[in-house]
Amino acid sequence: MNDSLLSVIIPVYNKGEAIKRGLDSIVDQTYSHWEVEIVDDGSTDNSVEYIKPYLLDSRFHYYYKENGGVSSARNYGLNKAQGKYIIFLDADDYYEENFLESMLEFMEKNSLDVAACGSYFENEDGVVGGKIIQQQDFLLRNATEYDIYFPFVHWNMRQVWGKLY
Repeated sequence: MNDSLLSVIIPVYNKGEAIKRGLDSIVDQTYSHWEVEIVDDGSTDNSVEYIKPYLLDSRFHYYYKENGGVSSARNYGLNKAQGKYIIFLDADDYYEENFLESMLEFMEKNSLDVAACGSYFENEDGVVGGKIIQQQDFLLRNATEYDIYFPFVHWNMRQVWGKLY
């Protein structure tokens, strides 16, 4: 596997303490050639206080913008990202420690433009449901073939998270 830069984009709006787990999960990744674009979408809580310690690592970048919604924040992060690969993380989600490495390895091994994975659901008490709630097994080798894959992609790619682009 090469050492290509991978950009993680995190939109944040009033996630305070919840964002810490996700940021820690990035720091703990087995793949370390990443950057994180944190886009604060006009938070009115203390989210920035939980983010500040991570900014000591030069791979973390923080941007504050007027509230425009999650899509606006993601697009802002896309404009700042420098990576060859892009992945999104919601502020209240987290990655397992080998997630970035596994996704990148799978994508490169199969010469993909998009790689998707399943996810686990965790309830309010932090208990994992013990199974993958959604499983997305597909290979999209060429993004220009979108019309061919539209029915499948439309169903399985409703969320931008859990995919490496």
